[in-house]
Amino acid sequence: MGYYKIGRSVFVSLLVVLSTSFVPRLPMVLMTSRVLAQSRVERQAEASRLLLKGIQEFKAEQFEVALQSFQKALIIFREIENRKGEGWTLSGLGFTYFELQDYPKAIDYHKQSLVIAREVKDSDLEAYVQQGLEDAKLGSNPQKAEADRLLEQGHKQNQTGKLIAALQSFQQALQIYREIKDRNGQGVSLGNLGVVYNSLRDYSKAIDYHQQSLAIKREIKDREGEANSLGNLGLAYYSLGDYPKAIEYQRKSLKIAREIKDIKGEGAALNDLGLAYLSLGNYRKAIEYQQKFLAIAKELEDRKSQYKAFSHLGQAYLSLGNLTKATDFLLTSLALAIELKNRQNEASAFGNLGVVHIVSGDYPKAIEYHQKSLAIARGIKDRLAEG
Repeated sequence: MGYYKIGRSVFVSLLVVLSTSFVPRLPMVLMTSRVLAQSRVERQAEASRLLLKGIQEFKAEQFEVALQSFQKALIIFREIENRKGEGWTLSGLGFTYFELQDYPKAIDYHKQSLVIAREVKDSDLEAYVQQGLEDAKLGSNPQKAEADRLLEQGHKQNQTGKLIAALQSFQQALQIYREIKDRNGQGVSLGNLGVVYNSLRDYSKAIDYHQQSLAIKREIKDREGEANSLGNLGLAYYSLGDYPKAIEYQRKSLKIAREIKDIKGEGAALNDLGLAYLSLGNYRKAIEYQQKFLAIAKELEDRKSQYKAFSHLGQAYLSLGNLTKATDFLLTSLALAIELKNRQNEASAFGNLGVVHIVSGDYPKAIEYHQKSLAIARGIKDRLAEG
């Protein structure tokens, strides 16, 4: 799962709600006097399509484009006097302006949405908007801006291997978020502290921070954040060698990812489940999950994830003794590593192919692959791989 983002994943979770809330259903029998009604249904369908399009663009962080979709949807919902659709669209504009750091506009749109939510008695909309309104009010706080900066700084430090510096940045961010009572910021900071402690192999601390983050994500009803916390708990237990516990958490993460239609999160959970079953020696189950992960990776055209899936499938088939399939999958993973110019993964792929040829008894070929793996490991100064 990995790094926790600052973004309003609360809003992204509305996809499931909205996918059924505004799509109109045509009656079984249409009378000739209903031409006008049919036209209204078509307009509502168009507004619903634009609203969902805006949410997808928001999720992809295409905020300027999302604004245009939401504005178009708002015009139509107002024309056909669909107050519920108008309320949800206003909330979309509020969340988007928040991401663009235009807090006055975010507050204005959220306030308009809140009025409608109470008018139509939509408790889900009211809860989401109140959360967005609180975040927008916090957004204009210079302390929050500093905490957000520290959070991003910590993320960059973590990516470049400066783990102790990352811990300090996340701790400072957490302290500020607590001072200004920003619960989302606290949850994000705690989750990132868990990620770093997992990298430092201090799994007990990693689990503690992820549990704290999970509690907050559930409190503020951030379903995507909840799934992320569960997935990271699964990774920590996997690192501890407690594979049944890892599977338990990854299953919970997978369930939520599917409920909120977070296909990327679903793929991550499937991959982690496959690894856990591989470590347990349940190779058939591992292959089942990795095949599903591969299907998602292909759908998303995510070449990095495809590399992982092909590599893990190769290892699973090798463990089953199916050397033909193992070779095919590992050769594909090697090709992807070369394409992506990831030398570490390339070295790993050569090493795995070397193992296949040791098992098959083709020792000259095995030596050839391991020599290539060794040369890359030395070239990138990866001492562990070299050893």
